Amino acid sequence: MLRGLRKLAGVSTRDPVVPAVPDARGPGFIGIGGQKSGTTWLFSHLERHPGVSFPGGKEIHYWDWHYGRGIEWYRDLFRGAPAGTVPGDITPAYATLDQRMVEDVHRNFPDVRVIYLMRNPVERAWSGALHNLKISDMTSDEASDQWFIDVVQSRGSILRGDHERTLRTWRSVFPAESVLVETFEALKTEPRAVLGRVAAHIGFDTGPFDGLADQELSAPVHEGYGTPMRASLGPVLHELYRDRIASLSDYLGRDLNHWLEVCRPDTEPGPDRGFRPSSVSGSGLDGARPVLQAVLDACGTPARSLRVLDLAAGASGLAVEFGLQGATVVAFDRAPEVVGRLARACRDIAPDRMTCLEADVLALDLEALGEFDVVICLGLAGGIGAAEFAGLMRRVHVSTRRVVVVDNAAGPGGAGAAEEIDPTVLSGVLREAGCTSVFDLPLDAEPRTVMLGIRGRSVTVRSETSADEQVPCEKGSLQQS
Repeated sequence: MLRGLRKLAGVSTRDPVVPAVPDARGPGFIGIGGQKSGTTWLFSHLERHPGVSFPGGKEIHYWDWHYGRGIEWYRDLFRGAPAGTVPGDITPAYATLDQRMVEDVHRNFPDVRVIYLMRNPVERAWSGALHNLKISDMTSDEASDQWFIDVVQSRGSILRGDHERTLRTWRSVFPAESVLVETFEALKTEPRAVLGRVAAHIGFDTGPFDGLADQELSAPVHEGYGTPMRASLGPVLHELYRDRIASLSDYLGRDLNHWLEVCRPDTEPGPDRGFRPSSVSGSGLDGARPVLQAVLDACGTPARSLRVLDLAAGASGLAVEFGLQGATVVAFDRAPEVVGRLARACRDIAPDRMTCLEADVLALDLEALGEFDVVICLGLAGGIGAAEFAGLMRRVHVSTRRVVVVDNAAGPGGAGAAEEIDPTVLSGVLREAGCTSVFDLPLDAEPRTVMLGIRGRSVTVRSETSADEQVPCEKGSLQQS
C-alpha cells in the first residue's frame, strides 16, 4: 500500500537491486543508532576534526528516505569530500533497515566501517516519548498515562530500542570487525576513550581532541527534556524490555541488566486522565479542543480500527494524534518542511501504519487512495476558496466511509489565502457531498468553525474534555445544524 502511495506522490518505488560500483567514491564510515542515543554528540565532535568530513551533512537518510534518487546521487555527495579526509554519513535511522537494504549497503560499499551507538532502551523509550510529546505540541501535564503507554509500546519505539535485532542484521552482512559498538553511558563517562576507539575504527588521528578538556568532551549537545519518567510507565517498560535486555546480554556476552534499574515494576499505573488532543501553534486549535474525541464518538469505534486520511496535515497535527491512538494514517501536505517534520513523527510512532507525503491535494487522485473512515480537511476550505472547496468535497465523497472534518478558516498559506467561508456554505457543501448529519464543533475565543460531516446513521457526538473524567464529555453538547 505504501509503495502505491509513494508512486502517487511521485516517489520512486523500485526495489533495492542497484548494482555496485566498488571503485566509486562513497562513505568511509556510517554511524547508526537508536533515536536519542548520542549520534548528534558523535557528529558534533567528528565534524570539527580536520581528518573527517560530512559532505552530505548529518542524517542524509539515503537508505531509508531518498533511495529513489539513485545510488549515483548518494555517491556524488561524497565526491565533494575534501582530499585526505574520511567522509561519513551519520543517520541513526539506518539502525532500523531491514536485511535486504543492509545487503545493498554492503553490495555498494563493502569496506565501509559501521559505528553503532546503543542506549538503555528503557531510557531511550522515555526520551523518544518526550520527543513525540514536543512534536505533538503538548505539555507533559496534558498527556495521559495511556498516551505515553501507546507511544512506548508502538512498533517504531520498540524497533529503535531493539539493539539485538539491529546488530544481528548488520553483523550478518558485514564482518564483525567492521561494526564498532559503543554505549550512550560510555559517551558520558569516558568520552575520550570512545573517540579513541572510533578513531582507530575508521582511521584518523585523535590529536585534535587532545587539547579539549574532559568536561567539554562529555558535554551533551542537547540538554534533554528534564522530565522524570512517570512511575506508571515502570511496569510497562519493565515488561517490554526485560527479556530483550536479557537476550542482548547473552548475545554480547556482557551484563546489561542494570538497565532495568530505571524501571519501577512494583509501581501500579496511576489513573488515566483521559485523552487530551494536542495544541498546535497556528492551527486554530490552540484551545486544545477535542476534535479527535468528537470524531471517535461519531465513528463509534476505537481509533485503532480506523483508516484516516489527512489532506493538510500541517494545519492541525491530528495525523500524529490519530497515529498515537493506533489508527492507520495517510497524510499529505504541500509544504516540504511540514512533510519532513511529520514524516519523522510517523516513523517514530508507527512506520508500518503511518505515512506522510508531499503533494498538492487538488492534484491527488483521491479515488486511487481507496476508502477511509475519516477524512480531515482542516485548513483547506478558506485556503482554496468556496468553488474549489465544493469540488474537492465531491471528490472526497468517494473516499469517505464515516466522517469528514472541515473548517472555514483560511489555510496555512498565510498571505494571499482566500477569505473564510461562511459556515452555512460549509454545511450545504457537506450535505451535498452526502453527509446525513453535520455538527458544529465550537471553539472558545476562535472566529472559525469546525464541522463534522457524518455519513450514514445519525449519531450523538460529545465535545467537552475533562481531565478528571474517564468519560470526557457530556452527550449532546454539539448542536446539529
